[in-house]
Amino acid sequence: MLLGLAAASSGEIRLLDGDMPKDARAVLPRVGALVEGPAIYPFLSGRANLQRFDAADRHTDPATRDRRVDAALDRVGLGHAARKRAHAYSLGMKQRLGIANALLAPRDLLILDEPTNGLDPQGTREVRGLIRSLSDDGTTIFVSSHLLAEVEQMCTGIAVMSAGRLVAQGSLDDLRSEGTSRVRVTTPDYADAHRVLTGLGLTPRAPRARRRHHRRTVRARPPARDRQRRPGTGRRAGARLRGQRRLARRPLRRTHRRGVRRCRLNP
Repeated sequence: MLLGLAAASSGEIRLLDGDMPKDARAVLPRVGALVEGPAIYPFLSGRANLQRFDAADRHTDPATRDRRVDAALDRVGLGHAARKRAHAYSLGMKQRLGIANALLAPRDLLILDEPTNGLDPQGTREVRGLIRSLSDDGTTIFVSSHLLAEVEQMCTGIAVMSAGRLVAQGSLDDLRSEGTSRVRVTTPDYADAHRVLTGLGLTPRAPRARRRHHRRTVRARPPARDRQRRPGTGRRAGARLRGQRRLARRPLRRTHRRGVRRCRLNP
């Protein structure tokens, strides 16, 4: 709906001070977008792909095309592979080529839909690093994703959607601070764990026995006045400590209450 690809059933959409889709002709040249996966010609080189994409844009200048294509490839780290055929690109390289297409002209806003979906760890790191660098250079980036762990590493402002409704919005720190924080300790020494946790001001719950290795899991809730880890505390050998302050646990509680298993974050 932001890009005019789908019509809204009700309400108003304003993008870069323009009403969408009425002002699409004036607004969209200032917006770069990558919706799901990039569409590329596999037997053309990355450079040739961008040249053809740019030629299809009536707002660009043919006289500066080669310079802008080379600059976009260098910006996303594909200058060394500019003449390689696109079918030989990795998934991460194809995603970066799609982002390069969105950067062929100066943009005030970059919209990326699921930019790391389906990528291997290396491709995910490449795209994540690129998004961070573009943001550091002053580009406003709007990311739509269901991968909350990735959103947590890329975004500063977050909105959570459930069944088409906004259920949470705020900074990353604000959403992390909501709800209740817990610490989970798995150890064979329940008595010692209970004593240490109580001494730290936590409230241990009854242990849950685990059959394997004769270990028990103890969950504890930190007091509201003390959410930070205290210095000088340790743990015995054989105990495993795991914190649970991940962003993913917060918005999912909101969406699960409404019978929805997935949520979408739009920074």
